[in-house]
Amino acid sequence: MTSQEEDTTVQTGEATVIPAPLVNPPERAPTTLSYKVFRQLCAQFGIAESDAILPERSNTADIAPSGFVTVNRQMCLSGGVPPFNDFFQQLLRQLAIAPSQLHPNGYAILMGLCVLFRRTLDRFPSFDEICFLCSFTRTKDHPSITVVRSARNRKLIIGLPDSAHGFLTQFFYVRCPPGFYAVWREGSKIIYLYLLYILSLLKFELPSVNFIIIFFFSASPSL
Repeated sequence: MTSQEEDTTVQTGEATVIPAPLVNPPERAPTTLSYKVFRQLCAQFGIAESDAILPERSNTADIAPSGFVTVNRQMCLSGGVPPFNDFFQQLLRQLAIAPSQLHPNGYAILMGLCVLFRRTLDRFPSFDEICFLCSFTRTKDHPSITVVRSARNRKLIIGLPDSAHGFLTQFFYVRCPPGFYAVWREGSKIIYLYLLYILSLLKFELPSVNFIIIFFFSASPSL
């Protein structure tokens, strides 16, 4: 199954979710990467050039070729390099977005949480735990992009830049296993209501997260 075929139907549990593709998103623009920089990025992030494509001027980030996904320099710097792990595959499916629709800072926060959970609990965080530690929003400036923010008083990943200038135009295509959207999507319509539900229902019922929070802040008294 190719990435394009997965753009038609994605299975999540017992329900079949068919997120609609975005039509002419406002962030649409050609890449600004030169061939020299493209080759440097492939070498820097361990991507074989045979598995990557430098888009032409007529290509845009919201539509990747079949079997490929769009990535940008900033998400790669934050750890978002295909092939993604199972955690990101499930998360992006639940958000119903393509990999490049997740803001680069989101990759930094989520990758940091993955490392923290693996080191303390020897596993990746669950979706409920991520919803407890983070929020997912969109902005008026970039309505097609999902922004991840650490929840107040539960900010475990710090030191991130306030913005990622140029991430919408510094993109290229990378071959990716099935299971990811190649075309930008509208995103889940119920995910934000689900986040509120999780916060209200599980606020004090996530002992593993509470353990990590206590462990993190006790080990970092200066934060």
